[in-house]
Amino acid sequence: MIEMHLTLKIVRLDMVPFIWIGNAQSSLINGEGIYTPCLENKGLACAADCSVLNNWIKTITVDKDKTYRLRIVGAQELIGMNLKIKDHSMTVVEVDGTIVVPYTTDNLDIMPGQRYSVLVTFDKDVGNYWATTGVRYRDAGPKGYIRFKYNGAADAAMTLDAADKPTHPVWDDQGPTNALNNNLKTKTPNSYADADVLTATNIRRIILVGNQLTDPSTKKLRWAMNNVTYKESSTPAITTVYDAVNAYGALPWPNTVLPGKIRLPDNP
Repeated sequence: MIEMHLTLKIVRLDMVPFIWIGNAQSSLINGEGIYTPCLENKGLACAADCSVLNNWIKTITVDKDKTYRLRIVGAQELIGMNLKIKDHSMTVVEVDGTIVVPYTTDNLDIMPGQRYSVLVTFDKDVGNYWATTGVRYRDAGPKGYIRFKYNGAADAAMTLDAADKPTHPVWDDQGPTNALNNNLKTKTPNSYADADVLTATNIRRIILVGNQLTDPSTKKLRWAMNNVTYKESSTPAITTVYDAVNAYGALPWPNTVLPGKIRLPDNP
């Protein structure tokens, strides 16, 4: 489980003018991490052994030469992450619930809300290995840490020396992202009952574009999909949908017009 902890300054995103909340101070993996300012010697009252890390970082114990399936969830917001295990490769076999043709890589981009299953064979020398997350497409941000410990390895303290940590792609290097996207292909699609869609002659292409525009009525910055955003209501979304599709004169689903949407200007 990959988690990203954000501070309570999120409300600043809803101000006029828009105010960026800044990077998070900690990145958590399986609920544990390092409060980054402690490592930057800012005179804070941090635990004396913070730099030793043993009490602050989760450990996953593995057997040598066994292959494990790791389920990864990108629970961060507003930031992309890159996962890498020191000296080990990962084989992506599932993405967002879809089984894919296996793709082997030594690092994995994880955007907010993404889910992966990867296979990792722990076939290196018995020891302790860092797995870390680095920030993608932003030139600063906290790292996340988790330790893989081989059964039989000495329970030695981990360090943050560069030689011990994985090296992530440079934050603006698009190569690993493009390689991943170009190699994610659904596994044996012809085996599914709806495989006739693969031979369809009348194909409709739908393009979804995420963008940021200003709501004309509130002047607030809003995230949108094809210029349509959602305005949160005090009424639960499931109730709104139920009432809309059952209203007198409503069009059949999915052509029902749902309340709460805002149409933003076509031009930013």
